[in-house]
Amino acid sequence: MLRGAYPNIDIKALSKSVDKSESKKAMPFINGLKRRLDAGEPPHDVLERKLAFDELATLRAMIPGLKQTVNKCVAVEIVSVAEGGQTGTVILEDGSEGEAKSELPPNAAQAEPGSPTFAFENVEGLPVR
Repeated sequence: MLRGAYPNIDIKALSKSVDKSESKKAMPFINGLKRRLDAGEPPHDVLERKLAFDELATLRAMIPGLKQTVNKCVAVEIVSVAEGGQTGTVILEDGSEGEAKSELPPNAAQAEPGSPTFAFENVEGLPVR
């Protein structure tokens, strides 16, 4: 096991190299990676950027339950957020890409693989099912 294989990661020095505008997102991510490495998780697993599951398929599978659970929920829209969180693409029920979105809620910028964000809003003109 590689426990302690990366004890010399200097978080303070690393934080100085991160742009201030990205620091709020980058530092928790970097600290999380370091904790996983320090706990003995294999570096290959920690540094692998691909998720162990299909996140979009999982979110699509949640739609019926969400509609049933949330009172009077008439529409659920999954948006794959582009880097920076300002724009994204609607993911259709079959998993294909739909229309582009240019005005996303502010919390969209916090979305990252494996950790989606959620926004709820009132919509008018859609029938309640």
